[in-house]
Amino acid sequence: MGLLVGAIVLFAVIYLAAVSSGFRIFLLVALAAALPLGYLWYHQSVKESADQERRLSIARSLVKPADLEMTDSKLTPPSYPGLTLWNFYGVIKNNSGYEVESLALAIEVTNCHADDSNCVVVGSGIARRDFLRIPKGQARAFNVNFPLENLPKLEKWKWRITDWLIEARNPE
Repeated sequence: MGLLVGAIVLFAVIYLAAVSSGFRIFLLVALAAALPLGYLWYHQSVKESADQERRLSIARSLVKPADLEMTDSKLTPPSYPGLTLWNFYGVIKNNSGYEVESLALAIEVTNCHADDSNCVVVGSGIARRDFLRIPKGQARAFNVNFPLENLPKLEKWKWRITDWLIEARNPE
């Protein structure tokens, strides 16, 4: 329906431009006004995007992994065969001087033989939680489901956190 209306409007504009010199002048004036406005809008959006990237870079540099203390952490496999969502749980204490806004953990799962030999990384995923909001000096539970797909049958598996991405609430 919207396409039909757009086509009718386009044909009406073309018809009026063909038969009316006053309408052609109006179209030229409108185009002359729209071009600088479009240019200004584009540059404003580029500036806002650069400002957002700068704020995000600052927010990611304020809190270091050493500033957070994790306790009671555990990784549990899916409760039913065929599901891929694993659950990561832990309590995180914020020892930094800033409020933690969000946290992403890169988690790696290894599978070993029964005698702890021949360990191989069989999966990795990102456990991310936005709007976590841990004020400085306080602790919060971090409980998130995340996918780990195409894992082989696990015999004796282990896990570890390989990377942290911490975003502080920007103090600006």
